Amino acid sequence: MFDVIIEGQKVLIGVVGISENSGTTFIATHLAKILGSFPVGVSYVEENFSENLENKHSVYDSFMLHREFRKKKVYDIYGANLKGESIADKLNIYKKVNWIIKIPDSVSGLKERNMCNFEYHTKLNYEEINGKYLIIDEPKNPEDMDILIGVIDPLPSKIGAGIDKFKQIKKIMGEKRERGIWLLNKNNLFVNRKWLENFLDIKIDKVQNLIPQELFYEEEYEDVYLDDKYLGELIELAKWILEENEMGRKRKKLLNL
Repeated sequence: MFDVIIEGQKVLIGVVGISENSGTTFIATHLAKILGSFPVGVSYVEENFSENLENKHSVYDSFMLHREFRKKKVYDIYGANLKGESIADKLNIYKKVNWIIKIPDSVSGLKERNMCNFEYHTKLNYEEINGKYLIIDEPKNPEDMDILIGVIDPLPSKIGAGIDKFKQIKKIMGEKRERGIWLLNKNNLFVNRKWLENFLDIKIDKVQNLIPQELFYEEEYEDVYLDDKYLGELIELAKWILEENEMGRKRKKLLNL
């Protein structure tokens, strides 16, 4: 997958849900946090545009409970980009990750913007963003990603509602799936994985079990990460991404490319 990635080049990792509320932000933010625990340079990009997301800035809102985050100057990187300013020197470093997130108008002071405007949060120049690994939460152009993580909510009604988007993502991944990973989110005792794989004609690569709701409250109130036992396959996925990239760089070096 990473044969085309060379040293110094950014790795774009798109996290896409096949239906609304598949849990892409949970997967993307926690994958960013896990990768951030390695000295590799990681940015999370909140690019999840939807007509239903007007004035929604959930990542910022959850972080504002944390005293350490409240002390920081938070840059409205999307707003700066909209005004034509360089974003290369603007960093929102928190817990070893650079957070490119949507923030409230009251904080940004950019009253004229429209949160539901494609111009606001889909035209960032990824090359200007700090970090080697960019985790893009619902990228507008998934075909531009180096890796696509397709997030599946196993509720049958969600799968039915998202079938068109699923087909689009599956096509982008390609028949050999050199660029794609299917991740089953919210897995629980009532999920029929075999039925899902047969119905969608795919092989599920990674599974994220349903997280007890009370742990989300603990994570935000206490400013703690979920225990590794709840994120086992996400941790494996992060390590695989790093290992594949390193192998790709070594292959390039051997070929003198």
